[in-house]
Amino acid sequence: MLVAESQAELRQVLDRVLRDVCDPVFAADGLETVRMVTAEPPDLLVLDLELDRLDGYVTLELVRTLARELPVVLISALPDSGPGRVADRFGVFAVLQKPFRNADLLDAIAGALAARPGAKGTE
Repeated sequence: MLVAESQAELRQVLDRVLRDVCDPVFAADGLETVRMVTAEPPDLLVLDLELDRLDGYVTLELVRTLARELPVVLISALPDSGPGRVADRFGVFAVLQKPFRNADLLDAIAGALAARPGAKGTE
């Protein structure tokens, strides 16, 4: 799982939350996210829309050209209407508004992984 989050403090929190269920890899900005997806597409992307170097909107558009079926969970502090439109346009699995509960993030991740094409139980 790749987590794209520009805030170092939140990356640390997310690492603590996620390491019990997976081995998360982190990108600190949009450009790094695109490079990592290009090098080795992850099984899931947790993407903050407010990234440095490439914002989350551009990052998501580029990621979709590289890995069309990649499940994505958006996290954002932006008003709900913006992320919601992006989710509809790019087939995002879930949108979580910051601050979100850890349990909600874990549920969204589990659901996104289960809904992947070819995931056990979806064939």
